[in-house]
Amino acid sequence: MNSFYQYTYNASRFTNPALTGEKLAIMTVVGLVGECAEFAEVNIEDKEHVKKELGDICWYLSQSTRVFNLSFGDLMVKAVVEATIPIMCEHTVYRMLINSCKILEHMKKVWFHDHKINRVFLTEQYEKVFSDLAMIELCLLGEGMYDVLETNINKLSERYPHGFTSSDSINRKDGDDTFKQEMKE
Repeated sequence: MNSFYQYTYNASRFTNPALTGEKLAIMTVVGLVGECAEFAEVNIEDKEHVKKELGDICWYLSQSTRVFNLSFGDLMVKAVVEATIPIMCEHTVYRMLINSCKILEHMKKVWFHDHKINRVFLTEQYEKVFSDLAMIELCLLGEGMYDVLETNINKLSERYPHGFTSSDSINRKDGDDTFKQEMKE
């Protein structure tokens, strides 16, 4: 991975090209909250799983910040530079989930209640999520965010060798089969 700035470009290959505008924004913000909730349940002793889940959060952060014209690279650099080992890593995980939910709540008001986007509020919340992410990586892995991002791009490249397709998503071999199981019932 060349840089945090290059990551957004590399990660965008794996975005559904049929999603644009508001649908893309909704997917990325809802996905961010979902991934933060999944991470809250990860066994922190399983370092590879931790790395993969942090990578998934990074993917949604990169795509949602792209939608809102915020710089993933700038936010990540700031977060990594300011990261210190937190006393309570679990507290930081829940704080990251809370802050991502605040983004979703704000965007719910924009999408469904005709509010205007408050870029200052969004930027502040994204800064908090990025800061929490960097502290969690430092606390649980200590390998550096570049390794997390590279692992994520490698995983997505294997899953979607020619970029995102709905077919590859539906027929994927890895991941949670809960949805497929629910659809059969």
